[in-house]
Amino acid sequence: MKTLLRLAYSVVFLLVGLFHATITHAQLESSQLRLQTFDSFWQHANTELRSARFVTNHFSENNYRRVRSLVETSKSMSELSTVLNNFLRELELPNAEIFLPSDLDYYLYQAITARKSSQRKALNHIGISITRLDGQFVVTNVLANYPAQKLDIRRGDVIESVNGLTYHPVWSFNDVEKIKPSSRASETFSLTYLRNGHSNTVSINPVYENLYDSYRTVTVNSTNQFVSGNKTIGYVQILATSRSLNDLISYKELFSDFSRSDALIIDLRDAFGYIQWENIDPFFPSRNTYFQKSTMTADGKSASVESAPAQSNRYYYDRPLVILINGDTRADMELLAYQLKKLSNSTVVGSPTRGFISGSDSMITDSSNSFVLVLPTQKLTIDGLNLEAVGVSPDYEIHNPIDRTSVSDLQLEAGVSTLMNSI
Repeated sequence: MKTLLRLAYSVVFLLVGLFHATITHAQLESSQLRLQTFDSFWQHANTELRSARFVTNHFSENNYRRVRSLVETSKSMSELSTVLNNFLRELELPNAEIFLPSDLDYYLYQAITARKSSQRKALNHIGISITRLDGQFVVTNVLANYPAQKLDIRRGDVIESVNGLTYHPVWSFNDVEKIKPSSRASETFSLTYLRNGHSNTVSINPVYENLYDSYRTVTVNSTNQFVSGNKTIGYVQILATSRSLNDLISYKELFSDFSRSDALIIDLRDAFGYIQWENIDPFFPSRNTYFQKSTMTADGKSASVESAPAQSNRYYYDRPLVILINGDTRADMELLAYQLKKLSNSTVVGSPTRGFISGSDSMITDSSNSFVLVLPTQKLTIDGLNLEAVGVSPDYEIHNPIDRTSVSDLQLEAGVSTLMNSI
Protein backbone atom coordinates (compact mmCIF):
# COMPACT_ATOMS: atom_id res chain seq x y z
CA MET A 1 0.00 0.00 0.00
CA LYS A 2 2.84 2.37 0.89
CA THR A 3 4.49 1.69 -2.46
CA LEU A 4 1.28 2.57 -4.31
CA LEU A 5 0.90 5.80 -2.31
CA ARG A 6 4.50 6.79 -3.07
CA LEU A 7 3.90 6.18 -6.77
CA ALA A 8 0.69 8.20 -6.72
CA TYR A 9 2.36 11.13 -4.94
CA SER A 10 5.29 11.08 -7.39
CA VAL A 11 2.93 11.25 -10.38
CA VAL A 12 1.04 14.18 -8.85
CA PHE A 13 4.26 16.06 -8.10
CA LEU A 14 5.52 15.61 -11.66
CA LEU A 15 2.23 16.69 -13.21
CA VAL A 16 1.49 19.82 -11.25
CA GLY A 17 5.02 20.87 -10.31
CA LEU A 18 4.50 20.86 -6.56
CA PHE A 19 7.32 20.40 -4.05
CA HIS A 20 9.83 21.74 -6.52
CA ALA A 21 12.55 21.99 -3.88
CA THR A 22 12.25 18.28 -3.07
CA ILE A 23 12.64 17.27 -6.71
CA THR A 24 15.57 19.65 -7.17
CA HIS A 25 17.31 18.12 -4.15
CA ALA A 26 16.86 14.61 -5.60
CA GLN A 27 18.22 15.80 -8.94
CA LEU A 28 21.17 17.43 -7.18
CA GLU A 29 21.99 14.16 -5.41
CA SER A 30 21.86 12.32 -8.73
CA SER A 31 24.12 14.92 -10.30
CA GLN A 32 26.61 14.55 -7.47
CA LEU A 33 26.52 10.78 -7.84
CA ARG A 34 27.23 11.04 -11.57
CA LEU A 35 30.23 13.30 -10.94
CA GLN A 36 31.56 10.98 -8.23
CA THR A 37 31.16 8.03 -10.57
CA PHE A 38 33.02 9.87 -13.32
CA ASP A 39 35.94 10.82 -11.04
CA SER A 40 36.23 7.24 -9.80
CA PHE A 41 36.07 5.95 -13.39
CA TRP A 42 38.80 8.36 -14.52
CA GLN A 43 41.10 7.36 -11.69
CA HIS A 44 40.63 3.60 -12.18
CA ALA A 45 40.99 3.72 -15.97
CA ASN A 46 44.05 5.97 -15.84
CA THR A 47 45.74 3.79 -13.20
CA GLU A 48 44.88 0.45 -14.80
CA LEU A 49 46.22 1.30 -18.26
CA ARG A 50 49.73 2.03 -16.95
CA SER A 51 50.75 3.29 -20.37
CA ALA A 52 52.45 6.60 -21.05
CA ARG A 53 50.94 6.63 -24.54
CA PHE A 54 47.38 6.36 -23.21
CA VAL A 55 47.99 8.93 -20.48
CA THR A 56 49.49 11.43 -22.92
CA ASN A 57 46.96 10.93 -25.71
CA HIS A 58 43.76 10.40 -23.72
CA PHE A 59 44.05 11.13 -20.00
CA SER A 60 45.20 14.71 -20.31
CA GLU A 61 43.88 17.59 -18.25
CA ASN A 62 42.09 18.97 -21.31
CA ASN A 63 40.29 15.66 -21.89
CA TYR A 64 39.37 15.46 -18.22
CA ARG A 65 37.71 18.88 -18.36
CA ARG A 66 36.05 18.10 -21.70
CA VAL A 67 34.48 14.84 -20.56
CA ARG A 68 33.60 16.18 -17.12
CA SER A 69 31.66 19.04 -18.69
CA LEU A 70 29.60 16.48 -20.60
CA VAL A 71 28.99 14.57 -17.38
CA GLU A 72 27.80 17.79 -15.69
CA THR A 73 25.15 18.29 -18.38
CA SER A 74 23.98 14.65 -18.32
CA LYS A 75 20.53 14.18 -16.83
CA SER A 76 20.58 10.47 -15.92
CA MET A 77 22.84 7.51 -15.32
CA SER A 78 21.96 6.29 -18.81
CA GLU A 79 23.27 9.54 -20.32
CA LEU A 80 26.37 9.24 -18.13
CA SER A 81 26.92 5.73 -19.48
CA THR A 82 26.74 7.07 -23.04
CA VAL A 83 29.27 9.84 -22.29
CA LEU A 84 31.80 7.49 -20.69
CA ASN A 85 31.44 4.79 -23.34
CA ASN A 86 31.94 7.37 -26.10
CA PHE A 87 35.21 8.32 -24.41
CA LEU A 88 36.26 4.66 -24.08
CA ARG A 89 35.74 4.20 -27.81
CA GLU A 90 38.39 6.87 -28.34
CA LEU A 91 40.92 4.53 -26.67
CA GLU A 92 40.40 2.01 -29.49
CA LEU A 93 40.67 -0.90 -27.05
CA PRO A 94 38.50 -3.90 -27.99
CA ASN A 95 35.53 -4.46 -25.68
CA ALA A 96 36.33 -1.44 -23.49
CA GLU A 97 33.02 -0.47 -21.87
CA ILE A 98 31.56 0.74 -18.59
CA PHE A 99 28.41 -0.67 -17.01
CA LEU A 100 26.40 1.25 -14.44
CA PRO A 101 23.60 0.08 -12.12
CA SER A 102 21.10 1.24 -14.75
CA ASP A 103 22.47 -1.48 -17.11
CA LEU A 104 21.22 -5.05 -16.78
CA ASP A 105 24.66 -6.46 -17.68
CA TYR A 106 26.13 -4.56 -14.73
CA TYR A 107 24.47 -7.05 -12.36
CA LEU A 108 25.82 -10.04 -14.27
CA TYR A 109 29.38 -8.70 -14.42
CA GLN A 110 29.36 -7.46 -10.82
CA ALA A 111 28.18 -10.86 -9.58
CA ILE A 112 30.80 -12.69 -11.62
CA THR A 113 33.68 -10.52 -10.35
CA ALA A 114 32.55 -10.53 -6.69
CA ARG A 115 35.09 -12.30 -4.49
CA LYS A 116 32.42 -13.88 -2.29
CA SER A 117 28.95 -15.13 -3.15
CA SER A 118 27.56 -12.88 -0.40
CA GLN A 119 28.87 -9.84 -2.29
CA ARG A 120 26.89 -10.57 -5.48
CA LYS A 121 24.22 -7.94 -5.97
CA ALA A 122 20.73 -9.33 -6.41
CA LEU A 123 17.95 -7.60 -8.28
CA ASN A 124 14.39 -8.28 -9.29
CA HIS A 125 14.29 -9.67 -12.82
CA ILE A 126 12.08 -11.84 -15.02
CA GLY A 127 14.77 -13.97 -16.69
CA ILE A 128 15.46 -12.31 -20.03
CA SER A 129 18.37 -10.76 -21.88
CA ILE A 130 17.65 -7.52 -23.72
CA THR A 131 19.16 -5.48 -26.53
CA ARG A 132 18.24 -1.98 -27.69
CA LEU A 133 17.21 -2.06 -31.35
CA ASP A 134 15.80 1.01 -33.14
CA GLY A 135 14.88 2.51 -29.77
CA GLN A 136 13.03 -0.62 -28.62
CA PHE A 137 13.93 -3.21 -25.97
CA VAL A 138 14.02 -6.54 -27.77
CA VAL A 139 14.28 -9.91 -26.01
CA THR A 140 17.38 -11.83 -27.12
CA ASN A 141 17.29 -14.74 -24.68
CA VAL A 142 14.79 -16.24 -22.24
CA LEU A 143 16.06 -18.19 -19.21
CA ALA A 144 14.61 -21.68 -18.83
CA ASN A 145 12.01 -21.98 -16.06
CA TYR A 146 12.11 -18.27 -15.14
CA PRO A 147 9.03 -15.98 -15.08
CA ALA A 148 9.23 -14.77 -18.69
CA GLN A 149 9.61 -18.27 -20.09
CA LYS A 150 6.71 -19.56 -18.01
CA LEU A 151 4.51 -16.89 -19.64
CA ASP A 152 5.73 -17.76 -23.16
CA ILE A 153 7.68 -14.54 -23.71
CA ARG A 154 10.06 -15.30 -26.58
CA ARG A 155 13.17 -14.11 -28.34
CA GLY A 156 12.20 -11.25 -30.65
CA ASP A 157 9.37 -9.93 -28.46
CA VAL A 158 9.51 -6.17 -27.79
CA ILE A 159 8.93 -5.19 -24.16
CA GLU A 160 6.93 -1.96 -24.16
CA SER A 161 5.74 -1.13 -20.66
CA VAL A 162 5.37 -2.29 -17.07
CA ASN A 163 2.41 -1.08 -15.03
CA GLY A 164 1.63 1.42 -17.79
CA LEU A 165 5.09 3.05 -17.64
CA THR A 166 7.78 2.80 -20.32
CA TYR A 167 9.82 -0.35 -19.79
CA HIS A 168 13.33 -0.21 -18.38
CA PRO A 169 15.34 -3.46 -17.98
CA VAL A 170 16.35 -2.58 -14.40
CA TRP A 171 14.11 0.11 -12.95
CA SER A 172 10.78 -1.34 -14.06
CA PHE A 173 11.13 -3.97 -11.33
CA ASN A 174 13.47 -2.20 -8.89
CA ASP A 175 13.38 0.96 -6.81
CA VAL A 176 14.98 3.74 -8.84
CA GLU A 177 15.81 5.60 -5.61
CA LYS A 178 18.23 2.88 -4.46
CA ILE A 179 21.49 1.65 -5.90
CA LYS A 180 20.85 -1.68 -4.16
CA PRO A 181 17.39 -2.93 -5.21
CA SER A 182 15.15 -4.44 -2.57
CA SER A 183 13.05 -7.53 -3.14
CA ARG A 184 9.74 -6.92 -4.90
CA ALA A 185 9.37 -10.54 -5.97
CA SER A 186 6.03 -10.82 -4.15
CA GLU A 187 4.57 -8.02 -6.30
CA THR A 188 2.63 -8.68 -9.48
CA PHE A 189 3.41 -6.44 -12.45
CA SER A 190 1.43 -5.83 -15.62
CA LEU A 191 3.83 -6.23 -18.55
CA THR A 192 2.94 -5.33 -22.14
CA TYR A 193 4.95 -6.60 -25.07
CA LEU A 194 4.69 -6.60 -28.86
CA ARG A 195 4.93 -9.79 -30.87
CA ASN A 196 5.07 -9.28 -34.62
CA GLY A 197 3.08 -6.06 -34.27
CA HIS A 198 0.41 -7.46 -31.93
CA SER A 199 0.19 -6.21 -28.35
CA ASN A 200 -0.05 -8.65 -25.43
CA THR A 201 -0.34 -7.98 -21.70
CA VAL A 202 0.52 -10.47 -18.95
CA SER A 203 0.76 -10.42 -15.17
CA ILE A 204 4.25 -11.35 -14.03
CA ASN A 205 6.12 -11.84 -10.75
CA PRO A 206 9.90 -11.24 -10.87
CA VAL A 207 12.46 -13.28 -8.95
CA TYR A 208 14.96 -11.66 -6.59
CA GLU A 209 18.35 -13.17 -7.39
CA ASN A 210 21.78 -12.22 -8.67
CA LEU A 211 22.09 -12.81 -12.41
CA TYR A 212 25.16 -15.04 -12.15
CA ASP A 213 23.26 -17.55 -10.00
CA SER A 214 20.31 -17.31 -12.39
CA TYR A 215 22.57 -18.11 -15.35
CA ARG A 216 24.09 -21.07 -13.50
CA THR A 217 20.63 -22.40 -12.60
CA VAL A 218 19.66 -22.49 -16.29
CA THR A 219 22.14 -25.34 -16.92
CA VAL A 220 20.04 -27.64 -14.74
CA ASN A 221 16.69 -26.21 -15.86
CA SER A 222 17.45 -26.61 -19.57
CA THR A 223 18.60 -30.25 -19.53
CA ASN A 224 16.51 -32.34 -21.90
CA GLN A 225 16.53 -35.46 -24.07
CA PHE A 226 14.25 -35.88 -27.05
CA VAL A 227 13.68 -38.47 -29.76
CA SER A 228 14.18 -37.60 -33.42
CA GLY A 229 13.47 -40.51 -35.76
CA ASN A 230 14.73 -43.48 -33.77
CA LYS A 231 17.61 -41.57 -32.16
CA THR A 232 17.83 -39.88 -28.77
CA ILE A 233 19.42 -36.43 -28.72
CA GLY A 234 20.49 -34.76 -25.50
CA TYR A 235 20.36 -30.99 -25.02
CA VAL A 236 21.81 -28.64 -22.40
CA GLN A 237 22.24 -24.88 -22.35
CA ILE A 238 25.33 -23.83 -20.41
CA LEU A 239 24.89 -20.12 -19.68
CA ALA A 240 27.48 -19.92 -16.91
CA THR A 241 29.83 -22.04 -14.83
CA SER A 242 31.81 -21.18 -11.74
CA ARG A 243 34.97 -22.35 -10.01
CA SER A 244 33.07 -23.89 -7.09
CA LEU A 245 33.57 -27.58 -6.33
CA ASN A 246 29.82 -28.14 -6.18
CA ASP A 247 29.41 -26.76 -9.69
CA LEU A 248 32.14 -29.03 -11.01
CA ILE A 249 30.57 -32.10 -9.42
CA SER A 250 27.14 -31.20 -10.83
CA TYR A 251 28.73 -30.55 -14.22
CA LYS A 252 30.31 -34.01 -14.39
CA GLU A 253 27.10 -35.69 -13.21
CA LEU A 254 25.16 -33.77 -15.84
CA PHE A 255 27.17 -35.14 -18.75
CA SER A 256 27.23 -38.66 -17.33
CA ASP A 257 23.42 -38.53 -17.60
CA PHE A 258 23.81 -38.13 -21.38
CA SER A 259 25.90 -41.29 -21.73
CA ARG A 260 23.00 -43.13 -23.40
CA SER A 261 22.19 -40.33 -25.85
CA ASP A 262 23.05 -40.98 -29.50
CA ALA A 263 24.12 -37.36 -29.92
CA LEU A 264 24.35 -34.19 -27.86
CA ILE A 265 23.70 -30.47 -28.36
CA ILE A 266 25.61 -28.06 -26.12
CA ASP A 267 24.06 -24.61 -26.32
CA LEU A 268 26.59 -21.87 -25.49
CA ARG A 269 24.57 -19.01 -26.94
CA ASP A 270 24.46 -15.93 -24.67
CA ALA A 271 26.83 -17.70 -22.26
CA PHE A 272 29.35 -16.04 -19.95
CA GLY A 273 31.51 -17.38 -17.14
CA TYR A 274 34.59 -19.27 -16.09
CA ILE A 275 35.81 -22.62 -17.29
CA GLN A 276 38.44 -24.89 -15.80
CA TRP A 277 40.22 -27.80 -17.41
CA GLU A 278 37.68 -30.04 -15.65
CA ASN A 279 34.91 -28.46 -17.74
CA ILE A 280 36.60 -29.78 -20.89
CA ASP A 281 37.48 -33.25 -19.59
CA PRO A 282 34.05 -34.89 -20.28
CA PHE A 283 34.75 -34.63 -24.05
CA PHE A 284 38.41 -35.59 -24.50
CA PRO A 285 40.41 -38.78 -23.87
CA SER A 286 43.33 -36.70 -22.57
CA ARG A 287 44.47 -33.11 -22.14
CA ASN A 288 47.15 -33.33 -24.82
CA THR A 289 45.32 -31.01 -27.22
CA TYR A 290 43.98 -28.47 -24.71
CA PHE A 291 44.63 -24.84 -25.61
CA GLN A 292 47.50 -22.79 -24.23
CA LYS A 293 46.70 -19.31 -22.96
CA SER A 294 49.38 -16.61 -23.09
CA THR A 295 49.16 -13.01 -21.88
CA MET A 296 51.38 -10.10 -22.77
CA THR A 297 51.46 -6.69 -21.11
CA ALA A 298 50.88 -3.42 -22.98
CA ASP A 299 54.65 -2.84 -23.22
CA GLY A 300 55.12 -6.18 -25.01
CA LYS A 301 56.46 -8.25 -22.10
CA SER A 302 55.23 -11.80 -21.55
CA ALA A 303 53.14 -11.93 -18.37
CA SER A 304 52.09 -15.58 -18.10
CA VAL A 305 51.58 -18.83 -19.98
CA GLU A 306 48.90 -21.26 -18.85
CA SER A 307 48.69 -24.87 -20.02
CA ALA A 308 46.63 -27.82 -18.85
CA PRO A 309 48.43 -30.33 -16.59
CA ALA A 310 48.72 -33.80 -18.13
CA GLN A 311 45.79 -36.11 -17.49
CA SER A 312 43.97 -39.00 -19.15
CA ASN A 313 40.19 -39.16 -18.96
CA ARG A 314 38.71 -42.63 -18.62
CA TYR A 315 35.13 -41.59 -19.38
CA TYR A 316 34.36 -39.05 -22.09
CA TYR A 317 31.61 -38.40 -24.61
CA ASP A 318 32.70 -39.69 -28.03
CA ARG A 319 29.43 -39.51 -29.98
CA PRO A 320 28.37 -36.72 -32.36
CA LEU A 321 28.25 -33.25 -30.82
CA VAL A 322 26.82 -29.93 -31.95
CA ILE A 323 27.90 -26.73 -30.21
CA LEU A 324 25.63 -23.70 -30.67
CA ILE A 325 27.24 -20.24 -30.46
CA ASN A 326 26.26 -16.64 -31.22
CA GLY A 327 27.44 -13.06 -30.85
CA ASP A 328 26.70 -13.11 -27.13
CA THR A 329 28.85 -16.15 -26.39
CA ARG A 330 31.52 -14.45 -24.31
CA ALA A 331 34.75 -14.91 -22.33
CA ASP A 332 35.65 -18.44 -21.21
CA MET A 333 32.59 -19.84 -22.97
CA GLU A 334 34.28 -18.81 -26.21
CA LEU A 335 37.31 -20.83 -25.12
CA LEU A 336 35.07 -23.83 -24.45
CA ALA A 337 33.63 -23.51 -27.97
CA TYR A 338 37.13 -23.09 -29.40
CA GLN A 339 38.36 -26.25 -27.67
CA LEU A 340 35.31 -28.37 -28.53
CA LYS A 341 35.69 -27.32 -32.15
CA LYS A 342 38.93 -29.36 -32.23
CA LEU A 343 37.00 -32.62 -31.84
CA SER A 344 36.50 -34.76 -34.94
CA ASN A 345 33.00 -35.65 -33.72
CA SER A 346 31.86 -32.03 -33.22
CA THR A 347 30.24 -29.38 -35.42
CA VAL A 348 29.95 -25.75 -34.32
CA VAL A 349 26.73 -24.13 -35.54
CA GLY A 350 25.49 -20.53 -35.27
CA SER A 351 27.14 -17.13 -35.67
CA PRO A 352 30.63 -15.89 -34.62
CA THR A 353 31.18 -15.30 -30.91
CA ARG A 354 31.69 -11.87 -29.32
CA GLY A 355 35.50 -11.91 -29.22
CA PHE A 356 35.50 -10.96 -25.54
CA ILE A 357 38.13 -13.53 -24.62
CA SER A 358 39.63 -11.44 -21.79
CA GLY A 359 36.29 -11.67 -19.94
CA SER A 360 36.34 -11.18 -16.19
CA ASP A 361 40.14 -10.77 -16.23
CA SER A 362 39.61 -7.34 -17.78
CA MET A 363 36.85 -6.24 -15.39
CA ILE A 364 37.34 -3.63 -12.67
CA THR A 365 34.76 -2.93 -9.97
CA ASP A 366 35.26 0.15 -7.83
CA SER A 367 35.09 -0.15 -4.04
CA SER A 368 31.55 1.24 -3.83
CA ASN A 369 30.25 -1.03 -6.62
CA SER A 370 29.09 2.05 -8.56
CA PHE A 371 30.29 0.62 -11.88
CA VAL A 372 31.95 -2.29 -13.64
CA LEU A 373 34.68 -1.17 -16.04
CA VAL A 374 35.79 -3.53 -18.81
CA LEU A 375 39.29 -2.51 -19.83
CA PRO A 376 41.41 -5.14 -21.60
CA THR A 377 44.97 -3.97 -20.89
CA GLN A 378 46.85 -7.15 -21.81
CA LYS A 379 47.19 -8.97 -25.11
CA LEU A 380 45.75 -12.46 -24.77
CA THR A 381 46.47 -15.24 -27.25
CA ILE A 382 45.05 -18.76 -27.43
CA ASP A 383 47.35 -21.31 -29.08
CA GLY A 384 49.18 -18.28 -30.47
CA LEU A 385 45.99 -16.85 -32.00
CA ASN A 386 44.60 -13.42 -31.13
CA LEU A 387 40.87 -14.03 -30.64
CA GLU A 388 40.08 -10.76 -28.83
CA ALA A 389 37.59 -8.79 -30.96
CA VAL A 390 37.73 -11.73 -33.41
CA GLY A 391 35.93 -14.55 -31.65
CA VAL A 392 35.30 -18.14 -32.66
CA SER A 393 33.76 -18.84 -36.07
CA PRO A 394 31.22 -21.65 -36.54
CA ASP A 395 31.70 -24.55 -38.95
CA TYR A 396 28.18 -23.90 -40.19
CA GLU A 397 27.14 -20.24 -40.03
CA ILE A 398 23.46 -19.53 -39.63
CA HIS A 399 21.88 -16.50 -37.98
CA ASN A 400 18.83 -16.34 -35.75
CA PRO A 401 17.23 -12.92 -36.49
CA ILE A 402 15.38 -11.03 -33.77
CA ASP A 403 13.43 -8.63 -35.97
CA ARG A 404 10.49 -11.05 -35.77
CA THR A 405 9.30 -13.46 -33.09
CA SER A 406 9.11 -17.06 -34.19
CA VAL A 407 8.53 -20.42 -32.56
CA SER A 408 11.35 -21.68 -34.76
CA ASP A 409 14.96 -21.62 -33.61
CA LEU A 410 16.89 -21.71 -36.86
CA GLN A 411 20.24 -22.46 -35.22
CA LEU A 412 18.86 -25.26 -33.06
CA GLU A 413 17.03 -26.77 -36.02
CA ALA A 414 20.24 -26.67 -38.06
CA GLY A 415 22.04 -28.38 -35.18
CA VAL A 416 19.49 -31.19 -35.02
CA SER A 417 19.65 -31.62 -38.79
CA THR A 418 23.44 -31.81 -38.65
CA LEU A 419 23.31 -34.52 -35.99
CA MET A 420 20.68 -36.56 -37.83
CA ASN A 421 22.96 -36.65 -40.86
CA SER A 422 25.83 -38.03 -38.77
CA ILE A 423 24.13 -40.71 -36.63
